[in-house]
Amino acid sequence: MSPPPSLEGELPYASARVHSRHGLRLDETAWRRIESSRYLGQYLEAARSSPLAVWVVNIDLTREPHTIERTLRREWRAYVRLLTSWHPREWQPWLMWWSWLPLLPLIARLARSAPIPPWMLADPVCGPIAVGSPEERAAALESTPLAPMAPAVRTT
Repeated sequence: MSPPPSLEGELPYASARVHSRHGLRLDETAWRRIESSRYLGQYLEAARSSPLAVWVVNIDLTREPHTIERTLRREWRAYVRLLTSWHPREWQPWLMWWSWLPLLPLIARLARSAPIPPWMLADPVCGPIAVGSPEERAAALESTPLAPMAPAVRTT
């Protein structure tokens, strides 16, 4: 007897999973509790008691803001990989582009000739390509999955 066919990678399966996730959105009360937070600890406490908990579970209150941002970008990439895996295989390369959206402001910064701040140099994705002139940064982008962004760094 052969195993049952996998539903993963089928559009109806993907649609059901995405709709299920959408159903986990916050209600008005949860948003108000989060919005009324006066400091990071209070914000994280409110978020951890909501459907946003999966996004903030790895955030350490003692970390600097740039480390927290890197953590959130990493969580976003993992989330996009998960959602992408539910879709038909031929869609997956296109859907994976969503994982780079949080990096767009950082990539735009690479186009400026201003020095790159230390926190950006510490970023595991942007750090290796952030050295040198904008032209050198664009050349470094060419050897990454972000290669299509290189012309934007060159022309700014």
